Amino acid sequence: QNLLRLAKKIQKHFYFPQEIEYVSERNKIYVTQVKPFTGAISAGQKRDPNKKIRKILIKGISINPGIATGTVKLINNQNIATAKSSEILVIKNLNKSLYGKIKKAKAVVTDTILQTSLDRLHYRKIIKAPTVIAGNAAKLLQNGNIITVNGVTGEIYSGGLI
Repeated sequence: QNLLRLAKKIQKHFYFPQEIEYVSERNKIYVTQVKPFTGAISAGQKRDPNKKIRKILIKGISINPGIATGTVKLINNQNIATAKSSEILVIKNLNKSLYGKIKKAKAVVTDTILQTSLDRLHYRKIIKAPTVIAGNAAKLLQNGNIITVNGVTGEIYSGGLI
């Protein structure tokens, strides 16, 4: 029962299922690792009919896991300084020179794929926000839109989920 209660608490904190590694010793549970669940859902599981289905605007490739809801801010070189930490930044061309400036973003959506795995590793080390690479996000999304970025599945939804 304690393990089930702890698992539900962890999932509620992250807003999506987690893989949880733990050790049990003398009736105490120690969580050793928590990471996003990436496994397949079995065919026997059914969708809750009372749960709303959100409209997916864009499906892309996830770089950083997590879920964030916020207002869209289209970024270019001229307005990068005006970005706020409560905004989801949409960037046409992501490059290393922007990493320090987008550090505090709530989430990041970009049109371009980072060139090498080393670039992606460096990005993940600096930027902790949910990040999705979606081919034409800068054209589809507009300043002020409320969206939800799911950094686990790579989906961008209209409106808020949280």
